Amino acid sequence: HNIVELIETEKEYVKDLALIVEGYMNVIENDKDIKKPTGLTGRERVVFGNVQRIFEFHRDTFLPQLEQCIENPDTLGRLFTTNRFSPYVKYCENKPRSEYIVAEYHDYFE
Repeated sequence: HNIVELIETEKEYVKDLALIVEGYMNVIENDKDIKKPTGLTGRERVVFGNVQRIFEFHRDTFLPQLEQCIENPDTLGRLFTTNRFSPYVKYCENKPRSEYIVAEYHDYFE
């Protein structure tokens, strides 16, 4: 039961990440109808950091491996010690720059 709940939570997390990557990031980078502040151009990726990489990791690697744990629950612990969660380190290192840009263009991001 706990593994199923963990899988469902992970699926929701992947959906949320997809909304960011396929929704917000796509709109900010590609929608020409939304007027973007001049100083923001070229800095959009800094705002989102490496969310794309985090999304791909969870969608393509972690979630499928987690789903395999239903058949073999003994492997669950290893997922958290052998998978590379290094994208989160980069994300955290970027966070102050991201917050600065979002604060600088608060009205746009609001």
